Amino acid sequence: MSDKFSNARYFNQATPLLTYALNHIKEMDSNFIYLQLNKDFFDIVIIQDHKLTLYNSFLYVNSTDLLYFILYACKQLKVDTKTTAFVITGEHAQNESLIKELKIYIPKLYPVGKLVSLPLNKLLKPELRQRFLV
Repeated sequence: MSDKFSNARYFNQATPLLTYALNHIKEMDSNFIYLQLNKDFFDIVIIQDHKLTLYNSFLYVNSTDLLYFILYACKQLKVDTKTTAFVITGEHAQNESLIKELKIYIPKLYPVGKLVSLPLNKLLKPELRQRFLV
């Protein structure tokens, strides 16, 4: 590959999500969760006290599977799903029926198409909102 594409960079499929989460860790509330939903698997990144606590990928078939893995990970790490902000990105981030079902258990759910379009006014720490928002 490097013979034909000398400038190509190779990385794991989780690298963009982890890089984004870690680069914005100080700007966000102390507890924060990113979910990247794909067709049959999802990635979860849990940030607690401004530190990466968990990264994992799970296979899922339906919304019950998805909820089980998310809620189980949160329970094990003592994450309050009622007060913690969740950002959903990826191929299936705009699936309305899935989002509606997730919001029953995760009220602070922010589905976005791309990580660069995060709703910063809702996600930034209050003292940083003035710095980033007009």
